[in-house]
Amino acid sequence: MPPIPLEVTGNTNEEPGPINPVVGIIYPPPEVRNIVDKTASFVARNGPEFEARIRQNELGNPKFNFLNTGDPYHAYYQHKVKEFKEGKGQEQSAALNQAISKLSVTPSAQQKQQEILKQVEQPFVPKDPPAEFEFIADPPSISALDLF
Repeated sequence: MPPIPLEVTGNTNEEPGPINPVVGIIYPPPEVRNIVDKTASFVARNGPEFEARIRQNELGNPKFNFLNTGDPYHAYYQHKVKEFKEGKGQEQSAALNQAISKLSVTPSAQQKQQEILKQVEQPFVPKDPPAEFEFIADPPSISALDLF
């Protein structure tokens, strides 16, 4: 029998991540999480036959390995399917979108970023030639066999 996941609320000072992370589930990186979440929502709406069809069509695609029971992200996938079936998945998506909108850059900050980038992108043009080498020595002639 698999362990029962416990809900833990996240700290607001930490990096943005899952809103209510569940203990015992490995959360995939964001690019994989998007695929898992979308697939879970479709499977929750269309049923396990749809999952079987995806598994068959994407047999060689490593992006869909989470459909296999041995994959570390399979538990997260099952958790998301359950959430979408219960109607909780949309609430978290809305809360996540709201949190992302709070992090958006204001136009004045964006303008400052552009000014800084323009300053950094200007090529460096030396005014004086480089100084002469202080020490110049020719390396001794050693054959490749002598190096071993």
